Amino acid sequence: MDKINLVAEIREFKTQLSYSKNIGFFFGAGTSCALGIPNVEQLTDGIEIELKDDHLKNFKSIKADLAATDTGRKVNIEDILNQIRRIREITGENENRNYGGITGESAKKLDKEICRNIYDLILAKEKIATLDNTKKFFCLVKYTKQRFFKRGVYY
Repeated sequence: MDKINLVAEIREFKTQLSYSKNIGFFFGAGTSCALGIPNVEQLTDGIEIELKDDHLKNFKSIKADLAATDTGRKVNIEDILNQIRRIREITGENENRNYGGITGESAKKLDKEICRNIYDLILAKEKIATLDNTKKFFCLVKYTKQRFFKRGVYY
């Protein structure tokens, strides 16, 4: 494994930062996993565990229907919510109209229940999130700014 020269990395970081007054950091979709926040697959499984009765039956029905299309990847909560919202649109959220055996009213209620569960699951995980890596990152940014951007001090 290569060793990291921290001083060289900080100097390079300083050089990159010195060319702009507005800096943005792009983090990948999995960044929240480092904090203990569930990813999309974990969220999908967590939602399925939380749902009960007709909500669970409809959720599984939609999930199975989407899985049957064989896209080559596992169906996730985003796919399921998109399909639920298409059902809501097709049926006009009407109790007397259905798509795939799911009424518009049921789709509306399922959508709201899933969103509530997503909120609750993420909130619970945020309360116990591990912020050590995030704190280290911001300490590095603060240190770099203080150490290398003092007026007239350049390394």
